[in-house]
Amino acid sequence: MHKKKAIWVSALTVTGVAIATAGVGMAWADTSKPGHASAKAGCELTVLSDDLGSAQGVSASGEYVAGSTYAYDPGNDGAGDSKPVVWRDGKPTEFMSKVQNVIPKAKSAVAGSVNSSGTAVGTTDPEDGSGYGSFRYQDGKAVALKAPKGYEQSSATFIDDDGTAAGTVTRSSDNVAVAATWAPDSDTATLVGGPDDIAVTSLGDDGTVYGYTDPYNSPKMWAISKDGKSQQIEIKDANSIVQDYVSFPVVNGDWMLADEFRWNRADGSEPTVHEITAKNDDGSVTGKASAIDGKGRVYGVDADGKPEMGADGEVTPLPVGDGDFKMVNPEDASSDGHVVVGNALRGDDESAVTVAYMWTCEV
Repeated sequence: MHKKKAIWVSALTVTGVAIATAGVGMAWADTSKPGHASAKAGCELTVLSDDLGSAQGVSASGEYVAGSTYAYDPGNDGAGDSKPVVWRDGKPTEFMSKVQNVIPKAKSAVAGSVNSSGTAVGTTDPEDGSGYGSFRYQDGKAVALKAPKGYEQSSATFIDDDGTAAGTVTRSSDNVAVAATWAPDSDTATLVGGPDDIAVTSLGDDGTVYGYTDPYNSPKMWAISKDGKSQQIEIKDANSIVQDYVSFPVVNGDWMLADEFRWNRADGSEPTVHEITAKNDDGSVTGKASAIDGKGRVYGVDADGKPEMGADGEVTPLPVGDGDFKMVNPEDASSDGHVVVGNALRGDDESAVTVAYMWTCEV
C-alpha cells in the first residue's frame, strides 16, 4: 500500500450540527466501530446492457438499477439517442415511449436514480433545444416533473425511498439553477433554498439535499435541510485553511464521501482520507472514488482506470470482464454494498462508448 499524507480537520458542520472537534488530528477510521464494514470476500460481474448503455444509480435495496441504453451512431461521436431503463434483478425495462407521451419534445432520456419500490426519476434532452425536462416513472407510467412559476428547465436526479425526488430548476430571469424537490404526490417542484448555481449531487434519507457550487474556481460544498436551512461543509487543515479543492459530496445512509475524504455524519467521527483517493508522499493521488455504501466502503478507480473498493485500510480490485476498455468506473452502491453499479468506457478517444456494469458482492 502507498503511504498516506497526514491531513487534519479543524471544523466540519453539516446542517447546523458540528461533527468534528477543533484541532483533532485525522487518522484512519476505527473499523471496529459498528456500522463500518470490512472488505468483502468477492464480487461477481454482470454486463447489464446487451447493447451500449449506462448505469447511473442503484436502489438502497439493490433490487433496481437506473440508467439508459443507446445505439451506436458513428456520426455522433459513437453515441446515439439514449432511452431510459430500469433493470430489476438484471432484467431491463425500457420506457422511452412513455416518457415521450408526457414530454413530447424529448429526443433522449436517462433514468438517473431509482428507489427500493422501483420508482425512478430522470432527465430528458429535447430535440429543439428548448431546455431539459424531468420525469418520474412509477408502476409503468411516466409523469412530467415541472418547475414552479418563474422557473423553466428541471433536472430531477435523485429519489429516496419515501418517493421524494431532488434536483434543480432554472430561474427564467437569469438562467440560474437552484435546488428543488418534488414530493411523492406532486409533479411540481418546491424550492428548498441554498445558494444559486448549485449542482445537486446527493439526497440523504432524512431529506437533506447535498451539492456544490463554483466547481471551476473555489468549490464549496453545501447541505440543505428539509426546512430550507443551508450550511456550508468545510474541511480545514491544521492551519485552519479550507481545502478548497474538495467537492461533490455523496451520501449513503450515515456515511458521506467527498473526493478523498470519508466520514460518518451520525456518530461525530472526523473525516479521514479513505483508501482509494489517498495521497502519496510526493502529493500524487492513487485514484478517485465516486461512490460509497451504507457501511462506509468506498468505490472508484485506480490510477489506470481499473475499478476497486476501499475498506478496512485495504484496496480490493473489482472484476472488469473481457474486452478492451479505457476505464471502468463504479457509480453507486446499495445500502449494504451487495450491489454496485457502474460503467465501462470502451473504444478510442474519437468514438468511446459505455457499457453498463453491475457487481454482486458477498457482504
